[in-house]
Amino acid sequence: MEKSYNLFSYGTLMEEACVKEVIGRVPEMKPALVEGFHRFFDTDIGYYSARMETGVSIEGVLLMGLSDNEINSLDEYEGVRYGIYERAGVKARIVENGMVVDAFIYVKGKKRFIRH
Repeated sequence: MEKSYNLFSYGTLMEEACVKEVIGRVPEMKPALVEGFHRFFDTDIGYYSARMETGVSIEGVLLMGLSDNEINSLDEYEGVRYGIYERAGVKARIVENGMVVDAFIYVKGKKRFIRH
């Protein structure tokens, strides 16, 4: 039996149309938050990113029940192999019921861009 994953999104992957374009379907999506991370606009890449920071949290959406292939497609979309983002494991709290689940989050990668 294939494993299933959850992904916490705080940016473009909160949009159903974007998710459908990347993985070919819209999974169950629930408002959620992740504590211990800060969302910021990353001028290096021109998109929002996240980094660990004590005492703060990020509101976003939990994409639930993703397959290995879907996670790999999302990694490709987020530029993981190029170091733009990295995938990290977190605990996400579902807003509607307070349940805490394991999830992935994309955080700032090690790639740096030089603007000319």
